[in-house]
Amino acid sequence: MPHKRAVAICDSLKREMEVLLAEREKGEYELITFPGQCHKAGKMDCSLFCANAQQNFQRFDTVEIFNSGCFAHPADPSPQCRHCFKHFEQLCFYMLADRTMVDTLMASGAYLVTPGWLRHWQQYMVEWGLDQETAAMLFGETTNRIVLLDTGVFPESGRMLEEFAGFVQLPFERVAIGLGFFRAYVNGHLH
Repeated sequence: MPHKRAVAICDSLKREMEVLLAEREKGEYELITFPGQCHKAGKMDCSLFCANAQQNFQRFDTVEIFNSGCFAHPADPSPQCRHCFKHFEQLCFYMLADRTMVDTLMASGAYLVTPGWLRHWQQYMVEWGLDQETAAMLFGETTNRIVLLDTGVFPESGRMLEEFAGFVQLPFERVAIGLGFFRAYVNGHLH
């Protein structure tokens, strides 16, 4: 019987992972996604996530979980996930691009976004209770521009970036990072 493996990742990075898994042997990994928490005030408990996903995870011999700030306690051991391998970064951006570049952009006042996050920005504004005026005020107090770390997986990312930046009334820029760094990160962690 073949070894059944899965990769679990935030739905904001689903498309990037789909592209990487398509490069591998067909059926080598099944993709499982979970809702991102970066736009929410609370974090998901890793043990609860594993317990809730236990039925789904039990059909796999191994599950590789890639995540960052979505989990409140990412290093918590979870008996439900004995066959899970957890790969966590402080920020999801560190999986996509060089840490120094990410830190430099943020230190310079950039609000970083990914293509997957941009696909849902309007929903996030509603969830945060922000109309355009309030969003522009809040973003303007904390950031000086919107920067898309563009992995190239959604052709419409440029348009979505322009719409979001217009909504929060900030300049924007696109940094084409591609999938090379993410590919190396994922391939370096898969068992």
